[in-house]
Amino acid sequence: MLRVRESTQPQARLGLAISKRSLKLAVQRNRIKRLARESFREHIAGLPAVDIIVMSQSGLATMDNAAILQQLEVSWKRVGQLYGASSNKPRTSEHKTPPDRTSD
Repeated sequence: MLRVRESTQPQARLGLAISKRSLKLAVQRNRIKRLARESFREHIAGLPAVDIIVMSQSGLATMDNAAILQQLEVSWKRVGQLYGASSNKPRTSEHKTPPDRTSD
């Protein structure tokens, strides 16, 4: 599960919230963290300027590495589609200000 928020930083950032409640063993939590970091590094160039938090789910412990990496890849693509167009453009005001009028 991902949480995404637009960022003021120039590139995407990754946060990990892997709880003991969902993954009991440290080995399991570390495996998920390692896979998430690896996948993020491979896809960071295609991601917009957003902050992404990867949160753990209870079913991750039974998934193999390939399935987790595939799920992360789909998530990165979805983030790129949802935030890509609006995050890469510089923010400008849509309101036009009238030119200054000076009276003689």
